[in-house]
Amino acid sequence: MGDISGKRIMLITSQVSMIVSGIENKLNELGFQVSVVGDDNTDLSSFTFPADVFLYYLPTDALDDPEGMKKHDFVRIIDTAKDKKLILIGENRNYNSYLKAAPAIGDKVWIDRPVDFSVLEGYINALLQLKEEQHAERRILIVDDDPAYAKMVSGWIKDQYTVNIVTAGMHALKFLIKNKVDLILLDYEMPVVDGPQVLEMIRSDPDLMNIPVVFLTGISSRESIERVLSLKPAGYILKNTTREDLLNTLRGLFAKI
Repeated sequence: MGDISGKRIMLITSQVSMIVSGIENKLNELGFQVSVVGDDNTDLSSFTFPADVFLYYLPTDALDDPEGMKKHDFVRIIDTAKDKKLILIGENRNYNSYLKAAPAIGDKVWIDRPVDFSVLEGYINALLQLKEEQHAERRILIVDDDPAYAKMVSGWIKDQYTVNIVTAGMHALKFLIKNKVDLILLDYEMPVVDGPQVLEMIRSDPDLMNIPVVFLTGISSRESIERVLSLKPAGYILKNTTREDLLNTLRGLFAKI
């Protein structure tokens, strides 16, 4: 498997059993960050979690009676996760019944129980590679008057995204007129034309106004953050953030776009 540093997996389960714990432990040993949630209380907000891959260890009794269906509500979970990188773990004998109840299963990876971990690992790897290819198609423009900082951030994210750098607000506008980007990381404090002014000009242009803009700020006081958020950007990132936190923030932002 390639570089999986910072990669997150959400493991959804009907019951935390020895088998589920074994899957969790094995994934942790490989270097993944694993979060386990129960399918009896999983709600829509769980799928805003910036996970790279979702695993659903399907319940064995959900098809036996209506109460089982209601308790686990796997139909809603699968429907909610239909646009996610989702791997379903169940018993082959139940596949057709699950498919009838939740047709979205037909587009997802299915693994029979008991789990062959080499098969599971292979599918996770394949989905991660697909996700990285999709990320590489995303273009991010970094706008910062500090070339060293901009270069550092570019180095952090260049393996996941296509990155361009400009060091002045007006340069950003000239670049955007000729080039399409999916997100802008914009320094809040710059000389001559600062971040808020650049954001205002972007929003006044019909061709640019829908590009998500995320402020980069080095000031973390409450007043400063409130001032940044009052401009209603797509988000903000503190300049002292770590590479891992930055990548996770970007994953979360792109998941909502």
